[in-house]
Amino acid sequence: MNVLLIILAIIIILLGYYIYTIVSATPALAKNVDLSEPAVAVANTAIKNPYSANYTIGVWIYISNYSQNAQIDRFLMYGDANYKGSSSLFSLRMDKSAPILYCDVLVTDGSKVPRMQTIPITSTTNPFPIQKWTYVAVSISNPYIESYINGRFIRADQIIGSAFVANAPSDPASTATFSFGAKGTKMDDGSVRQTGCPVILTGLARWDSPLSAGDIYDNYNKGNGMSSGAFGPSYHVDVNVKQDSTNYVLPIF
Repeated sequence: MNVLLIILAIIIILLGYYIYTIVSATPALAKNVDLSEPAVAVANTAIKNPYSANYTIGVWIYISNYSQNAQIDRFLMYGDANYKGSSSLFSLRMDKSAPILYCDVLVTDGSKVPRMQTIPITSTTNPFPIQKWTYVAVSISNPYIESYINGRFIRADQIIGSAFVANAPSDPASTATFSFGAKGTKMDDGSVRQTGCPVILTGLARWDSPLSAGDIYDNYNKGNGMSSGAFGPSYHVDVNVKQDSTNYVLPIF
């Protein structure tokens, strides 16, 4: 067979694989968010269907150290100007006295004033890992909230009422997006994080529908490209194709 045809076939296969990886890739909204530094911004235009009642949020979390003075508290929030901080539509926070991760979801029982439903994702007997990258996913599918750690199903909680759906503001620039408990932001008690908190986030994603357990496990298996430490080299794959003395390097990812 002609060598040129072989090379062409290989290129087509690699191109098909490359397209597949793009289509199946996790829609990451933020990477390498260091909360010991000033807050970063996630453009609300990057959020698809920001007020969907059913959704999934997934993120890789690395906590370098934990103490009662670590100023971690509520470190990941999703909401707009009307629903922010402790009143966010969705948020993740650490307990102040133990490495327990909580998920807070704004819900309603039909009354005009929504309330917060708190889900403990980890516990004192199964604390949140410290100095280790951990994938956390929460899927909201009325009337249930499902929590996952490292692709493993942890618990399902029934929403008392239904997930609260806020009215989208008339100004598209004011719609819901993510915010972080970074340096210079306020904690729930009103104190300012002077030094930020010892948390790094990456691979933050929001889907406007609930994901299945299999989908969440697949996302976990894709990894986050980090080493076991806070920051490390990203992984990549190159394919070498040789023709006589010529070597072609085809980057896959």
